[in-house]
Formats: sequence, C-alpha cells, structure tokens
Amino acid sequence: MAEFSKQYEALMRNQIITALYGSLPSYCVWTEDDILKEDTSSRLDWWRKMILEAEGNNIDVDKRDESQWPFVTIREYTIKWIITIKKQKKRESKPTIEFPTEYCPKRLGHHLSCDI
Repeated sequence: MAEFSKQYEALMRNQIITALYGSLPSYCVWTEDDILKEDTSSRLDWWRKMILEAEGNNIDVDKRDESQWPFVTIREYTIKWIITIKKQKKRESKPTIEFPTEYCPKRLGHHLSCDI
C-alpha cells in the first residue's frame, strides 16, 4: 500500500465498489469520517465481506486485468488492505512506557525497580 490514512481507505473503498459494480451510487460514497467511526474489526470485516458479496453476485474476483485499476485481482487487492489494517492495529496496540518525572532517591538502576 502506498500510503495509509483513513481518507485513502475511504477513496479505495469507493474505487473497489466502482470496479466491482461499475458505478457508485451517492448513498454508497465513503468518506474519511465514515472510516473514523469504525473500529478496526469493522474495517477488516468490510474488506472481507466485499469479496464474499462480489462472489455471491457472480463477479470474478480473481480476474486479472493489468490494463485497469487495481492492476491485480480484486482478491489480491482486498487481502493487501486486510494485511495493512492488521499491521496498523498491531502498531497502535504496542504498550508505551512512561518515564518518571520526579526524582526518587531509592530508585535503583532502572526506573521500574523503585520500591515506592
């Protein structure tokens, strides 16, 4: 994925719907605000369900047309988004360590070793 932002994901959702169904009704347009309202699980589910719905409508999600966007199969493109969102979730869930702002005379070599 070139760049990852909620705005970019909204744009890509709009493009994938257009690629699959040929048009994008105004009530289906995704915006950055729509993506911001969703949690990570909902975002992952959207990309997964897009493949299932397309297959259910007899759309060939494995057809490769290198002359048209997304230049890979719809399945491959969707999987790339799922991986990107999972990586973002993993980065966001890493714990942060807060360092003390006050001096403690009992502090040993490491700030977590203080017994106060």
